[in-house]
Amino acid sequence: MENWRFIEANSDYMVSDHGRILSFKGKSKLIISSSITAKGYEYVAIRQKGIYVGYSVHRLVATAFIPNPKRLPQVNHLDGNKLNNHVANLEWCDAYDNVMHAIRTGLRPSSPALSPVPCATTDEAGNILQAYPSMNALVKGEQMNPKQRNWLVLHLLHPERLKQSAMKKKPRAERSGSEECFLIAPEIPVLTVKADSIGESEAGNVCVQSVSSPLVSSPLPLISLFVPVHHSVTQHYYRRLSPEESAIFGFNTYILPRERGQRKEFLQ
Repeated sequence: MENWRFIEANSDYMVSDHGRILSFKGKSKLIISSSITAKGYEYVAIRQKGIYVGYSVHRLVATAFIPNPKRLPQVNHLDGNKLNNHVANLEWCDAYDNVMHAIRTGLRPSSPALSPVPCATTDEAGNILQAYPSMNALVKGEQMNPKQRNWLVLHLLHPERLKQSAMKKKPRAERSGSEECFLIAPEIPVLTVKADSIGESEAGNVCVQSVSSPLVSSPLPLISLFVPVHHSVTQHYYRRLSPEESAIFGFNTYILPRERGQRKEFLQ
């Protein structure tokens, strides 16, 4: 059963313990749609005195359904999924507990050396055009603006959140009992690289340059679990590098704890 309570800040809206928001504005009740912030949190825009104000859904749920006698300032997602805003997945906490939980669940690396995420610009098939040791290096090298950087982080690090958000926006009839409702990723390509094309650019970023030699297998198998994503404005494809690819370019590897099982199954 889905339980509903009025939102404390505005009685024209209700929030459910499942993380949905109901509006009483206008002549009929309406479940309002949500958006995702650059950090991966779900939020809704609620109209107050003619102005739309953004609210994090997880805080609305926690405020309505979870007692907070110690007046703790933050809300934690127990399973590490920032889009799972069911009341059973939330708890009030302080900043320290929130950070330590993020480290345990792999949402935040415990060592700065693990922070860089090697990634690359690619063609549509996923073949590397230019590789970078981190997302920040890619953003700088490709002259991306802050909005494009946020898009990159969300698509390369948290694709499951995009899938979950897309599912929540589908009509209920489409969501019920069908695996076909999920976003289907393209087939994972087996990638190759021109063996004599690995060089270093002036900026210090290792890149793959166009040469006339035929495609041959590299010393290490360039097999990637990550498929390229396309940006409609830059018209470029981007993806993360696998540990094998990162090693080829001399970059630090980056694997989220939740990806280790997928990677083991993929390499078998």
